Amino acid sequence: MGKIATKFADFAIITCDNPRTEEPRQIVSDILQALAKKQIII
Repeated sequence: MGKIATKFADFAIITCDNPRTEEPRQIVSDILQALAKKQIII
């Protein structure tokens, strides 16, 4: 998800929606690790 977002978008907003049993911070962390290192603002 992170790779595709940074490849095809000028910017991406990472959020979590309905994480069910997953930890929301872990979801965001996993996505951020996969981002191309263009620019990350948290």
